[in-house]
Amino acid sequence: IASCTKAFTAMSLALLVDEGKFDWDKPVRAYLPTFRLHDPVTSERINGRDLLCHRSGLPRHDMMWAATNFTRQELFDRLCYLELSRDFRAAFQYNNNLYMVAGVLAGKIAGLGWEELVRQRIFEPLGMQRSNFSTAVTQQDDNFATPYQYRNEQLKQITFFETDGINDPVGPCGNIVSSVEELAKWLLIHLNGGRLGDSQFVSQANLQQMHSPHIFIDDPVARERFGQEFTSYGLGWEMLSHKGELLIQHSGAIDGFASLVSFLPRHNGGVVVLSNSDANYNPIPAILSYEVYDRLAGLKPTDWNGLLQPLYDSGVAAQNAGKEQSGALRKTDAPPSHPIAAYLGEYEHVAYGLLRVQ
Repeated sequence: IASCTKAFTAMSLALLVDEGKFDWDKPVRAYLPTFRLHDPVTSERINGRDLLCHRSGLPRHDMMWAATNFTRQELFDRLCYLELSRDFRAAFQYNNNLYMVAGVLAGKIAGLGWEELVRQRIFEPLGMQRSNFSTAVTQQDDNFATPYQYRNEQLKQITFFETDGINDPVGPCGNIVSSVEELAKWLLIHLNGGRLGDSQFVSQANLQQMHSPHIFIDDPVARERFGQEFTSYGLGWEMLSHKGELLIQHSGAIDGFASLVSFLPRHNGGVVVLSNSDANYNPIPAILSYEVYDRLAGLKPTDWNGLLQPLYDSGVAAQNAGKEQSGALRKTDAPPSHPIAAYLGEYEHVAYGLLRVQ
């Protein structure tokens, strides 16, 4: 479910707040003294809310985990070498690496590690027996989806994004594997005011913290094309307006899979759409979810396919145009600017590590 995992990481911290072991507003370094970002002021002040709502000032830097073999600890230790691109708390900047920090934080406080904390405190009480953190484990199940990718006007099966389910670099930002049936159980907690059966699974106060806007997201496409007047981010969830109704959702995208988990709190209904085709050309999760909400809430119908399809088509057209332009500019008979030997060797960036040309 990729980034739909983030709400589970937020919930793991919310449960620790309920136990009095964690404070949303206490600096991260009070719990993890070795945590450092490039800016010393941000390092001292950043708290759990900041990690979970993407307002640190640090841009994505996803290649630090997607294109390296760093361990979670190595990634954690290298964050201090990445310069901020915005002031602290000044803007929304989606960041997977700091969700890794949030998972390390939760695991450290609980004394379990993030994966085991989520397994014991969320999966087991909710009866999410098949949900796990590993694509390797998933492929041992007798019923699992295989990943597909749409490229060059063809849909082809691809290999899984490999995760071992134990200590993947950014597991807390996107490693959970689940099913529609089990995610429906997860949504019921959010729709039932944090209650699980006759008991309070998480306090209403901390559930509300997760569901409340913490920073504004400037999304002109959503505003102008889809009429979503505001978009914001809470703790592991995105809040937006859907024809005057509050919609809480989070999408997920990883190699060959796209997901959308969402709910309309005032209408006590939620939708889970999991799709085994990559998100770059796959509007199905949004089309299905929004169509259901229009009917559930008795709203004026919208041709969501008609609105979304041109957006995805334009992306493919831009991609094709780029290929044509680069092909036209390429001089196939031009020699290298320098002898090949001049390029060979190791190039090191203090955060990203070694790039070897051979």
